[in-house]
Amino acid sequence: MPRSVAASLTEGHVDKLPVTLLSGFLGAGKTTLLTHILTNREGLRVAVLVNDMAAINVDATLLSDSVQFHESKDKMIELHNGCICCTLREDLMASVRELTSEKRFDYLLIESTGISEPLPVASTFDAKDEKGRPLLGEVARLDTCVTVIDCFNFLKDYQSTDRAVDRKDLGAEKTDERTIVDLLVDQVEFANILILNKVDLISSDELISLRRTLIKLNPGASIIESEFGVVKPELVLNTRSFDMASASMLPGWLAELRSEARSSETEEYGISSFVYRSERPFHPGRLEKMLKCGSFPGVLRSKGHAWSASDPFFSIEWSQAGFATALKPGRPWLRSQSGLAVATQGYAELPAEEEKYNGSRYGDRRQELVFIGQGMDEAAIRESLSRALLTDEEFTRGPELWSTWKKVIMLHQTTRRKKFTIELTKLVDEPLGIGITTLADGIRVEEVYQAGLVRTWNVQNPDSAVKVGDVIQEVNGIPVADGMQTIRSSTSLSLTMLRTERDWATTGKRFEPFPVLSSAKSKAEFVSGDLVAVHSLSKQQALNGRRGEVLRFVEGSSRYEVKIPGVAGSKALQAENLLHGDF
Repeated sequence: MPRSVAASLTEGHVDKLPVTLLSGFLGAGKTTLLTHILTNREGLRVAVLVNDMAAINVDATLLSDSVQFHESKDKMIELHNGCICCTLREDLMASVRELTSEKRFDYLLIESTGISEPLPVASTFDAKDEKGRPLLGEVARLDTCVTVIDCFNFLKDYQSTDRAVDRKDLGAEKTDERTIVDLLVDQVEFANILILNKVDLISSDELISLRRTLIKLNPGASIIESEFGVVKPELVLNTRSFDMASASMLPGWLAELRSEARSSETEEYGISSFVYRSERPFHPGRLEKMLKCGSFPGVLRSKGHAWSASDPFFSIEWSQAGFATALKPGRPWLRSQSGLAVATQGYAELPAEEEKYNGSRYGDRRQELVFIGQGMDEAAIRESLSRALLTDEEFTRGPELWSTWKKVIMLHQTTRRKKFTIELTKLVDEPLGIGITTLADGIRVEEVYQAGLVRTWNVQNPDSAVKVGDVIQEVNGIPVADGMQTIRSSTSLSLTMLRTERDWATTGKRFEPFPVLSSAKSKAEFVSGDLVAVHSLSKQQALNGRRGEVLRFVEGSSRYEVKIPGVAGSKALQAENLLHGDF
């Protein structure tokens, strides 16, 4: 290994195990890259953690077959049947703690699954327990966050309408709502090194276009080109480049929102960005109609915060990648001068960036959306957005009218029940120090007095402190209705408590364009297999077809060749006059 890496790891006392996280979509080349790094580690003592969604860890098997591991110096741990960003997070923490406790490794490499999001994995290294103690931060540090990009398939997958569950080889759970594009964006936006693998499979122009797209999505990341996963190890090991709070980790949309700096270099290849702002709310009905119809041709990514007139309490987190747009509950609006919601809890004073809205009629409520794309028609997109805003008459009538419209953000109450046990040692007839009410299923705590056994327990055991509203269900294993005498006479009490916690939860909406190919009848012709040529369509209209993949545009013919899974040649031949949604 080049001395620059080896020396940096051996100079001085290394008290935390450095970690490189490898992310990337299925088939991008993560295992190939990892194999190359391990083959060229030059005596570095390396631990490897490989995650696979399947019951059999295929990547770990491939590594074992390709790399010579030395039992006395190296170690590989397999985590399978789940993903380390969610279901196997506890296993990840336990594995890292186990490796660091051995104190014999110079470095840890983690290869995540193809559907893993790097942000939750990275946050694990920064997480703390209920008492504020680091879960991993005292023994390990995330050094570098790498995402491997499949140059040949990235933009093709970016046009897909598939969800993760549609591709069986990904191993996603049935409840996984994410789209393929969601996964690609998450992996690109949260990385400080992007490795463009398989550059030999695309043209120089395609590579330039891909680079410019990725720069817009993640302007702070370093970009490295590779073939067959060949990358100098010092570029991804012990770079000390990852910083959870660093501005370099800002996704492209947020960097654009803060700077709005345009790059002529990217615009040269048709890749550009702009910010849409307005201090007037969207009409919820027109907003939904616009999103269902897919009004943003050429947009690769849009993100930001929106204001819907019928949702006065919460901002709307707008997130669009590929075809789908998700509207989720965002942060509460901070201030209002018009009788709408005021949500300043947790703020001793307004954040500096919000102070400028202090005198506004509707406070900080506004539209602030970033659009990043290739060949976008900015004027047309702005016009579509503006048509969805309230008219002058609607705006003048104010919240009294707006509150009658359907909401984008739904508010509902959630209930969670938690059982726990407290152990008390007491004198005979010594009071517990609580005020109670007898219920059919137990005894409810109405007050915890300043003096008494329960108060002492709470001081000594803050994680399981008794609160007003908790219900005593059992005493020493006996239902409380039969155990009242036990409370008075026993000197040792084990009280089973039930806590019911109620909270308000919010849910948003997700929009995917209707499968409409054209507002008029369009001519189609059978080409071969499941390939159909559609005439007289714009590219956006063709893309809005049912899971259709646009392969190419035939110059001079106004014809797009679209691959439609499951469409047989006979059906395609009969589709001389296509109506809405025939695909």
